[in-house]
Amino acid sequence: MKILHCLAQLPMKTGSGVYYDTVINHLAERGHKNAVLYGVQEPFTVELPCVASFPVRFNTESLPFSIAGMSDEMPYPSTVYSEMTKKQIGQYISVFRSRLEEAGRTFKPDVVVTHHIFLMTGIVREVFPDTLVVGISHGTDLRQVKKHPRFKEYLTSARSLDAYWALGENDKKLMSQIFELPPERITVMGGGFKDAIFYREAAGPEKKMRRRNLTPLVVYAGKISRSKGIFEFIQAFVRAQNEFSRRHGTAPAKLLYIGNGTDGQIAELKALSGNCPEVTFIPAVQQCELAAILRQADFYTLPSYYEGIALTAVEAMACGLPVITTEIIGLMELLGPVVNKSGFIEYVKLPRLYEVDKPVAEDIPAYIERLKEALLRQFERWAAGEAMDAPVCAAVDSHSWRHIVKRMEKELEILVSKCKAD
Repeated sequence: MKILHCLAQLPMKTGSGVYYDTVINHLAERGHKNAVLYGVQEPFTVELPCVASFPVRFNTESLPFSIAGMSDEMPYPSTVYSEMTKKQIGQYISVFRSRLEEAGRTFKPDVVVTHHIFLMTGIVREVFPDTLVVGISHGTDLRQVKKHPRFKEYLTSARSLDAYWALGENDKKLMSQIFELPPERITVMGGGFKDAIFYREAAGPEKKMRRRNLTPLVVYAGKISRSKGIFEFIQAFVRAQNEFSRRHGTAPAKLLYIGNGTDGQIAELKALSGNCPEVTFIPAVQQCELAAILRQADFYTLPSYYEGIALTAVEAMACGLPVITTEIIGLMELLGPVVNKSGFIEYVKLPRLYEVDKPVAEDIPAYIERLKEALLRQFERWAAGEAMDAPVCAAVDSHSWRHIVKRMEKELEILVSKCKAD
């Protein structure tokens, strides 16, 4: 098949960016011809396995602003969609339309796969009225539409795609409500991890020493953002750290934050920890380096207030780590009962939220306490020597990209055959 893949932001640095890149790589390995259209800006460069490339360049004369991000806080300079002016939206639509028309003329795709059911996807349908178009929601797009209904006026065409893929059942329900789509038109496709990068390995000397000394290492990897719940988590960690050390007479546990943030954000996090010396920060790293860190860590945390599917938690479990996270519906649906009931993932009840991802202030103290208790339970299981058994490992491994892209390929082939028959 000739497939045009469309993403309005960088094909890197974020969950949807990694998703886009990974699907393209796997489909290329399976012999399909890919063309790519994506947002980019200096100083980033992009390399993808494709026969044609149609980058949309931001911070240029035709698009004189940074990439618009589906999250309001992105790991690179970005424009917040809700703050865009009518003029900026007009420029955005004009440039994307031009590049999509060029891609149609020169590549002539059999199918267009467009990521995020948002501004660009409406343009895709208009430019390709007679081509099979599949829209993939990543959850953040649904949050934008829910928070800012004014964008609906640009999404009329996005309601007439040939197929819709959601990350989980909860996103499917929300997509059906927002876009008034029959549920049977939406397929839950999920998301996966790269099993060539994220896998288990034997403990090295430092990990073995931490086990002997009962001084676990907890890792968070992601944006330094309030919506990720990490400002609350750092307070819970310090309390759990002190309690666990008191119980066992050991040195304090360690916490590593991996992600990009402002100096002010990091200074605030340090202050919330009481300038705890066991809490360290490093900038975002490439996936291979992240996986190497995870394999030799002891726990992973994702205390986020909102996620589409929380793939980093799955990647961490693929590396053998127990996880402390929130009740992320997409993640719970993805992993299923074998993993969810295993004890190696701890789901913490969220505080009440408003505007999708903001906690009600009076609920925060109780949320911090729940995080602390979840950490302590996981620390105690670890101290007792518990490890993932074979059924749990197998259930996690079933969510690799290798399995998911095979499902995508089969679904696309069925859709293309049906389209040709019609």
